[in-house]
Amino acid sequence: MKTFINSNNLLAMALMSVAAATGCDTGDDADFGAGDVTERCTNGCGIKLNTFLFGKLEAGELARDFTEIYNDTRLAEVRLLCTKDGKQAWRFPKSCKEKPTFKLEEVWSDRGELKGKAEGLEFGRADFLKSEWDIAFYENGQQNDQVTLTVNKYEEQPGFHFYTFDYPNTDQSGPKDTLTVPACKETLDPVTGQYVGTKAVAIEDIVVDTTTGVIDRKKGMIYIACVSAAVGKATLWGFTPYDAQVDVENFTTAVRVVRADYCGDGDSWTTVGNALQLADKWGYSSFNNNPGPTEALWGEHGAACLGTPRWQGTYSYSDVTCNGNKIEPCKVGADLGTYEGTKFWSTLP
Repeated sequence: MKTFINSNNLLAMALMSVAAATGCDTGDDADFGAGDVTERCTNGCGIKLNTFLFGKLEAGELARDFTEIYNDTRLAEVRLLCTKDGKQAWRFPKSCKEKPTFKLEEVWSDRGELKGKAEGLEFGRADFLKSEWDIAFYENGQQNDQVTLTVNKYEEQPGFHFYTFDYPNTDQSGPKDTLTVPACKETLDPVTGQYVGTKAVAIEDIVVDTTTGVIDRKKGMIYIACVSAAVGKATLWGFTPYDAQVDVENFTTAVRVVRADYCGDGDSWTTVGNALQLADKWGYSSFNNNPGPTEALWGEHGAACLGTPRWQGTYSYSDVTCNGNKIEPCKVGADLGTYEGTKFWSTLP
């Protein structure tokens, strides 16, 4: 189901109250491309695309095949809780008569909803609450570590399924009574004053190129995306790679819009708190009555033209270069029909 949005300082609807109306790109040192955009280096350091963190896993990409090692990481096992409701026992495995949990034989995501199978039965939605995910880590083909994550919260809203993953707290300097910490980083939006949450969405069959920011389709994958980070935020704004109109290519562009990746090279030109308004060619989002100056019109390779950069007071048009070249300035009166192939139009508030 597609969510239609009227953007006001970017997508101010109730569903989005936890996702906040900002483009941002910050993360821990453990995230790939970590740190504020101001810490960005210029010699091939990788993109600034903070994302889900499975303990020490640098991205939310997991192969569904429990035997497959992908990027030195393997989803070893997923266990669901057996029901304690006698009226529901019929839809749970017979092994639940003897054990409190059962192992899934298969796990996948279907339009953002985690699903699984065991003993010929299918599970989804709140069945994944308190589920345990064993993640194994490898180096030179040898397993050297493992962490178990737990889904400690599940929320369902129209068109969306949210999962809050926690993992064991190994920080000896932190509070001793904090046994687990969220896998997704909490962030405060300085524009709305709201916390964006530690929950994540599960996206099927995609992977992210951490050098270019390109998102590709890859069968057999689950990508866990934090709503506080760019991939999850683009999803909450209504643009999903499993939507037939948006598809993976346009989803890549949506993520570039979130991150102000003007050059289409993975480099971000924004920081927390830089608000915007957004319109798109499909009409899923639209401006309020008083949009500000045009920031950019966006196509497959980033900004087709650039007006006023989002990070006011830090960057002006003249500061933005792509491989030493300027982006074409947006023409007066430019809109989604001005430049061939443009899909998104962003303005300042």
